Amino acid sequence: MDSYFNIKEFIESRENYYFKVFREKDIKKFNDEANKFIEFSNKWHNFRKPLSFKNRCSKIFLGIASELILKAAYLKLGYFINQHKDKKKKHILFKVDEIKDEDLSMKTHSFGFLIRELNSVLPKHNFDFDKDIRKGLEIARIWRNINAHTITSRDIWHGDDHINIEKSLKILTHLARNPIRNNL
Repeated sequence: MDSYFNIKEFIESRENYYFKVFREKDIKKFNDEANKFIEFSNKWHNFRKPLSFKNRCSKIFLGIASELILKAAYLKLGYFINQHKDKKKKHILFKVDEIKDEDLSMKTHSFGFLIRELNSVLPKHNFDFDKDIRKGLEIARIWRNINAHTITSRDIWHGDDHINIEKSLKILTHLARNPIRNNL
């Protein structure tokens, strides 16, 4: 064959097509998309059929919505959600005024990383971070990952999981003073 296909160049070109450095002006888009995912999650959720396809999608949608709301909160608090291009700095959060756009990667920080770092960037609060905020976000992350990346024959639902997620998102919204319409 005369032509040579370079998969790395292909992937890079596709990733660069979607590349965007997210800023505070993007918060509304994050919130709008999160609310769409929450609406579908609520429509498809079925307590009676926990292993149904729609119910699993409902959990994935709620996990995606939670990640979008978390990323909107970081933007509102003045942080970039994009990773640094330098691999040594890729797991460091930067305030908007600390770094130039061209130093940022097309990749955003992972849901798990942003959850773990959240308490260090939130304004002073009287909440038990692990119990009141992190717990619900971790449940949403686990639901999204388990249902999107594996098959399971067990329902991964514990009585108050949905309530914990809702509580976390409400507190996070309040602390970040995000204008998130609440469809929970």
